[in-house]
Amino acid sequence: MQHLVAGALLLFPSIASSQAYGRATIRNYALVRANVVVKYAACRTDAFVVSQGRASGDTVIAGVNEAPTRRGACLITSITATLEGDTATVLPYLAGGTSYSQFLLAPALTVGREVKPLNQRARWELFSKQKYKTLCLQSTTNKQACDR
Repeated sequence: MQHLVAGALLLFPSIASSQAYGRATIRNYALVRANVVVKYAACRTDAFVVSQGRASGDTVIAGVNEAPTRRGACLITSITATLEGDTATVLPYLAGGTSYSQFLLAPALTVGREVKPLNQRARWELFSKQKYKTLCLQSTTNKQACDR
């Protein structure tokens, strides 16, 4: 009987870890800190601060932080942010539920002639890394600029 219990204990952690999603990681390209809230489907909300980006020549090196708790099998439904000391609107990341774990807080992108997002007052937006790259490739001829 002891062998069955020990075997079960060894088996279940491996099953749980194989279904666990990575912690939400935010790369912040704003030059001020961001207060971030990550909401999950049917799980506890995370709130944390992401350090500011820093200027290096004509580029910005992102500040990076990850959610403080492990999310297990929880899907992300939204991420919101406010910039410390800045009244600029930050458009949220919204999803029905995503397993993505890599996100960017970056300037809102222009795609073709239409501002994406449509809210012209918004200077910042939260993107999944995948969505940012797709939109960036549509809005620039500098393909290397899209590898954030």
